[in-house]
Amino acid sequence: MMSAKFLITGVTGNVGKEVIDRLIEKGLPVKAAVRDLSKAESLGLKNTEIVLFDYDKPETFEPALVDVDRLFIIPPPLNPKQHELIIPLIDVAIQSGVKHIVNISTMSVAHIENLPLGIAEQYIENSGIAYTFLRPNWFMQNCNGYMLEDIKERGAINLPAGDAKTSLIDIRDIVDVSVVALTTKNHLNRKYTLTGGKALDNYEIAKILSDVSGKKIQYYPMTDEGMSLSLKSFGMTDENVEMYMDLYRSIRKGDTASVSPDVRNVLGREPITFEQYSHDYIESWK
Repeated sequence: MMSAKFLITGVTGNVGKEVIDRLIEKGLPVKAAVRDLSKAESLGLKNTEIVLFDYDKPETFEPALVDVDRLFIIPPPLNPKQHELIIPLIDVAIQSGVKHIVNISTMSVAHIENLPLGIAEQYIENSGIAYTFLRPNWFMQNCNGYMLEDIKERGAINLPAGDAKTSLIDIRDIVDVSVVALTTKNHLNRKYTLTGGKALDNYEIAKILSDVSGKKIQYYPMTDEGMSLSLKSFGMTDENVEMYMDLYRSIRKGDTASVSPDVRNVLGREPITFEQYSHDYIESWK
């Protein structure tokens, strides 16, 4: 069997799973990093070596990295100590002979000081290993993810974003850029900010979703206090809530409104628009 050269983390999420599928389509050898081997079959991964990998268990890193020379890192989500989980992986990756790391971060690292993902990026850069940093803005697919119940059942978008605009990015564009970064040498030691082609506020987002779905959807700006109480009601810790609220304060300051040319420059096409996304996911709004 051909030795695996790509190790992909975050395979239970949309980005990681799609990146694996695309690499397999190209006939490339891939390892999928999973925390629970018993659940791997449900992922439907074909022609893929499944390996045990758990950020909370560093002893899983070295076995997972055998024969790997390109590592795709999707960080553990909304963890205020993300850097403490990622940095040991970087050390083991370098010791194991990994030559290139493609790291998913966030656009916010340029605006929020000491953000955990920013600390991890700095560590990778200082390590001397070749890297590509992908810094996406907020995902369009949040609308058919954690926001869907409010949108579909209540016709509401409830967020503490004020009237600020965000250049939302379609996950499919992130996947396309990730695959290019992993499979070509033209993007070594580069930092890409991944945004859509237009910044929208949530009133405009609600209007587009209303037009596409035929349902009345409205945006209701929340206060920080209201959002914090809501997050805590779902069991989120105070530390996680504060991290989340920092991101929304950044939105209200205008930090997520800029439009980057990086998707177009890497892919040679325009980013997917929110209107296109809304039509493509029309079944979600019914």
